Amino acid sequence: MSVAHRSIVRLPLEIFEGLCDDGNVAAIDLRTAISKQLKNVAKKKSFRTVYVKVLTVGPMLQMSVTSLMRALDPLLTYQECIEFRRRVAEACSPQPVTALHLLQYNSPHTRVLSTGLLPLDTSLVGGIRVGTLTELVGSAGSGKTQLAMQMIVQAAAKLQGAIFIDTERKLSLPRLQEIALEKYTAGAALLLHDDSTTQTAEQQFTTDDYVDPKLVLQNLSVYSPASMDELTNILSSMEEEILLRNEDAEKTPHQTFPVRLVVLDSIAAPARRDFAPGSGPQRAAAVMYCSQKLKQIADHLHLAVLIINQVGGSWNSDDKQSDVATRAALGTTWHHCVTTRIQLETVSNVSSTEMTNGCSASNPLRWASVVKSNIVGHGSKIPFTIDKAGLADNHLVSSTN
Repeated sequence: MSVAHRSIVRLPLEIFEGLCDDGNVAAIDLRTAISKQLKNVAKKKSFRTVYVKVLTVGPMLQMSVTSLMRALDPLLTYQECIEFRRRVAEACSPQPVTALHLLQYNSPHTRVLSTGLLPLDTSLVGGIRVGTLTELVGSAGSGKTQLAMQMIVQAAAKLQGAIFIDTERKLSLPRLQEIALEKYTAGAALLLHDDSTTQTAEQQFTTDDYVDPKLVLQNLSVYSPASMDELTNILSSMEEEILLRNEDAEKTPHQTFPVRLVVLDSIAAPARRDFAPGSGPQRAAAVMYCSQKLKQIADHLHLAVLIINQVGGSWNSDDKQSDVATRAALGTTWHHCVTTRIQLETVSNVSSTEMTNGCSASNPLRWASVVKSNIVGHGSKIPFTIDKAGLADNHLVSSTN
């Protein structure tokens, strides 16, 4: 995370030790008191006094020593404020690193999160990338929420937690538990038999490929905002929650996982509910705010953001009807906000020549393809079906471009 967005209340306690002349004040209490007083900093503006919240290091370091002393009176003296600023700047300033360290830090295990569908991971060069926004778009029943739940289980298998923001009330916890249980059972059974001669390279399991279903649910936070205002409030306070969860994960690493994945399903639902026709500028502003907060969270906290989007109408009058069926909702404002876009399609969206008799009506064939990425081109259509364990590769069907 950058210096400017580092929360004051989460600064290391070493900064506050011995800072105040009153030796009876504990470092943790002093940090809490300073953070509380900085939340209401008075500033003169156009002959009136306004109050702003100083919650992070960036705005605090921009204050003069005199302004900082006035805001923290009577906690710190003038000289103590100087020392406080010096300690914060020293602790938070970026340190130079070697190219070798960057190469090791940006290993495949830290750069991407697996989708759990091997051909799709291959098309994405390992999976969805951390620090960016990835969008899942497709018609109803194409498997968007199923893929999101599978990714939550995949992340938990690597001891990584997740947050699910459910604006559409589509998250099924029993189904999530079923996916986790199926993967746990399958992985444990393969390890128990240890019959490597009958397993392909894609089927080789280790203890990193499955996790107790209880830990999956225990390390998933779920929000259900009912409006765009509630959604923006959640996104505004999410960084603090993630930092707290990550700190707890350091204390109990095998029970509490650091947050590595945020799933939003979706922005389109509250945008359509809250904004009437003709309120395009207001809706666009709200969508852009959500996009900005999600990008900050992804970049500053080094995690992946997966956004499930509905399909919407055409952007241009010249668009073909076949293109409108799978066009991502929210129009051109949102189109350029995401880095990667994955499109899911059902059998009804593809031609009959691409179908196979191996898929029943209860478990139809579906397709996944990468339609936007700044590191890979448009990928071929990847056939898959959905079973108890989530998305399964249907390699019997030849993909088409």
